[in-house]
Amino acid sequence: MSNQTVVVSFEGDKVNVVYATKVKNSFVVDDALTVAESAFDDFLQQEKTRHFIVVSSFAQCFSDTLTLPPAPDNLLRSVIENEVRKITKMQMFVFIYTVLGEKVVEQKKVKEVFVFAVGEEHIRALVKRFIMKGKIIDALYPDIFALAGFVGAGRDTVLGVLETGTNKHFFLAQEGQIQFVRVVQAFDVGMRDHDMQNVTMTVNFCRQTLRLNPQRIVLVGRLCRNFFVRTNIGIPIVSFTHPVFSQKIRGKYEAVDYMLPIAALFVEKKIGIDLLPQQDKTLFRIDKTLRYGAQFFALLTLIILIQAGFSIKWIFDFRKDIVALRRNLPEVNITLERYQSEQAAFNTYRPLLESYRRNAGLPDVYFLLQQLADIPHGTAIITSITAAMQEGSADYGSLDLVLKGNMASEDLVHMQRDYLHMLAGIKSLKNFTLLDESLDLKTREWNIHGQYK
Repeated sequence: MSNQTVVVSFEGDKVNVVYATKVKNSFVVDDALTVAESAFDDFLQQEKTRHFIVVSSFAQCFSDTLTLPPAPDNLLRSVIENEVRKITKMQMFVFIYTVLGEKVVEQKKVKEVFVFAVGEEHIRALVKRFIMKGKIIDALYPDIFALAGFVGAGRDTVLGVLETGTNKHFFLAQEGQIQFVRVVQAFDVGMRDHDMQNVTMTVNFCRQTLRLNPQRIVLVGRLCRNFFVRTNIGIPIVSFTHPVFSQKIRGKYEAVDYMLPIAALFVEKKIGIDLLPQQDKTLFRIDKTLRYGAQFFALLTLIILIQAGFSIKWIFDFRKDIVALRRNLPEVNITLERYQSEQAAFNTYRPLLESYRRNAGLPDVYFLLQQLADIPHGTAIITSITAAMQEGSADYGSLDLVLKGNMASEDLVHMQRDYLHMLAGIKSLKNFTLLDESLDLKTREWNIHGQYK
């Protein structure tokens, strides 16, 4: 298996792609290219690589600092999820958060948490582009969080500025963690005097509201060279450089244009900024398992066929010897018994060959999973998928399919609507026959039983 990593970064109307090979603790950038966003699907179709790390700016997102009661760590995520749902009215979304600390407000202890959330529909639209081309996303990072580990790696508090498409992203980073995010529409390419007004407003907000004082402004990406500012705001402004680029990146593609995909190479999984929904992670894991299983079975079948070929050749050669013996010997009973014994040994391979023939007639499970992933689920959550081969002669070539899950919504009307919507989508699947279905309004659990051919 190749140790090359491919990172795709969506940056406005263009997509930057970096091919890198890991060597010990460093990366060698083998190649880098820029593709127009409108031509990216064609690029995926022609690209032989199947696994990608994806970076995106997510223009439609929610980011804010929430003041919450001091909930225990094991309940904090649920509290944040309910609060975001209450504020944004989004039912299905993926979020990441950073605990900023605790303080006392009106003689009550509260916990401040920075939250970044994206609706699942926006993520699934991006993921679907890869699925439709038979590709797998290993991780999905928001751009500013991928950069935070580099820009704010030290103890100093810094305000990073990143230009993506027609927007400028301001993000406050401290010790590699995002503390605040602000997105402003840009009127011109590059950093100009009127952009410094937004910088000043953002710095004042950080000082007055967050009680954090940025010690320098860090320009990231093409802003490092497109800098046309004459205004002095009293804070040092520097272009982003980091020792890791000189220590761990080798090759001819260290240009600032590819800083986002290069930064994503060094994101550690333990920091938890992957926005890929759990259902998609499960789907990609099943796909990987099925492909490895198919390769193993194909290899096993090839070994069996080769062995069978040698056995058949040996039997035919042995039969020729028998014919030769019959010409010279009047008594051939012993020889015939030996031939029958060898023929019986060959028959032991027949069940394996028959098993391969039967399994080749089964439905395409991977295509079924793709169809299920495209069905609108609303607040319905699939917790398990069970598929078993029908053993009866009448049902040969079909799968007994059982889907189980629960409803995220507590509203009975929304629960019933979303369930029926999902059920209608499943019933419309080609070659699927519904046998039984149920929805328990009390426990919000549902069960769908059907047959797939």
